[in-house]
Amino acid sequence: MTHHENLMLLAEMAPNEHGVVARVDHPEKVLSLIHIGCCPGAEVEVRHAASQEGPMAIHVCGRTVSIRRSAAQCIWVVPAESHAQT
Repeated sequence: MTHHENLMLLAEMAPNEHGVVARVDHPEKVLSLIHIGCCPGAEVEVRHAASQEGPMAIHVCGRTVSIRRSAAQCIWVVPAESHAQT
């Protein structure tokens, strides 16, 4: 089993799913998220996800923020179930 098997993109998570940020690809594209603490080790929860490629609302570091789906495509998360098993 490789380390990456438990990871999923934040963009693929459904409302009420949560986990821990494991990796951020292309941090230069999501600097505003990094500045509020959405970086490796941070707990994140999806509060709302619009259909198709619409925006998402996530809760991270005590804040709920709206992000573009393209930004969520840069953030890899260990889902809560996987995180509990490691």
